[in-house]
Amino acid sequence: MKRIIWAVSALVLLGIYLTACGASNSSTSTPTSGLTKRVLASNSFSGRVEIADALLDRLSTFFILVASQPTQMRLTPDRSLTLVFNQTGNQIAVINNSTETIVGSISLPDHSDGFVALDSTKGFAAVRNASVVEALDLTNVKIAQTVNVATPIQIALGNTGKQLLVFSDTLPGTITVVDAQKAFTDPTNASTQVNSAFFDHPIFGVFAAGDGSAYVLSCGPECGGTQAMVTKVDMTTSPPTVVSAVNVPAATMALLDTATLYVAGTNGGGQLSVVDTGAMTASAPVAIGDGFHWKMALDTHGHLYVGAKTCTQLRCLSIYDTGAHTATVEQDANGNGFGDFTGVQLISGRDRIYLAQGGEIRIFDTTTATPIPQPQQIDTVGKTEDVLLIDQ
Repeated sequence: MKRIIWAVSALVLLGIYLTACGASNSSTSTPTSGLTKRVLASNSFSGRVEIADALLDRLSTFFILVASQPTQMRLTPDRSLTLVFNQTGNQIAVINNSTETIVGSISLPDHSDGFVALDSTKGFAAVRNASVVEALDLTNVKIAQTVNVATPIQIALGNTGKQLLVFSDTLPGTITVVDAQKAFTDPTNASTQVNSAFFDHPIFGVFAAGDGSAYVLSCGPECGGTQAMVTKVDMTTSPPTVVSAVNVPAATMALLDTATLYVAGTNGGGQLSVVDTGAMTASAPVAIGDGFHWKMALDTHGHLYVGAKTCTQLRCLSIYDTGAHTATVEQDANGNGFGDFTGVQLISGRDRIYLAQGGEIRIFDTTTATPIPQPQQIDTVGKTEDVLLIDQ
């Protein structure tokens, strides 16, 4: 557990020690960690991205000094780069995963909750308070173009990298579709608005395989609207057209597994619905923990991890058994949870999943969907915000 009283002193001493041993990874002249399966862990307290060994569940002595408050991270499809949002300064740092060094940082006009990597050369960041989606040049580490979109809060990138769905909190009946390539060449004509009565405060979306369809989540009452729903949108038409919709009790986050869409949200309590995207029907909801749901992961044993923040009694992790159709809200013997859920990462080739929760890294055994024994857990000094596997 963290020891706040001595945390600052410990960091200073650790920094001196690592520098003396040549373990600091803040310049290209220093060695890399040499690990074959690495998990990056952003630490907003220390201003570093820690490097963990995902084969041994151990924190290495190597780290990447990023800025004062690194938070969420995104990986490029080819795994060559990691994008890290820095809360202080509103910057996106670009990490070269091979050298474990910072390439540079891109300054945004304001905070971004939604950013993605298109490929190893391009990315996007939604900047709500500036009403723009920035097209990012990752090679030259700068903003390449700006697409004007009213108050964008989140973006979803298609599997083929051709289209973006942009969600705005001041457009309760509208989504914006952005042509990902045109955003870099003709930003004025890159976006198209799609309006529908089947949108009620749209907040997130998931593309089907091949990107022929997208499923848009409407937040409904959780966001000040009337009805939460999932709306199927045909992305092959110009402009895209609404096909059908199904009502659900709540919807802020979803995960698509082939034709099954798992949808979570809060409306009088946490709710999980299972949507058959072929028939566009929803199951009876299952109760889960409340809060704002924004992270999901499905392991190979049929356990769905649903993460939220701002939850009652810090009970922010719910685990849904897809076979039994039951959910468990994780809590201790006193009925308390373990804090805001801010990151989740499955470890390929192992029965492990890493969570960032309550500022800590928590490792679960996916065969049982329970934490591994405490002596085997990774202990970090500071506040872990996100976890990301950069090696397959």
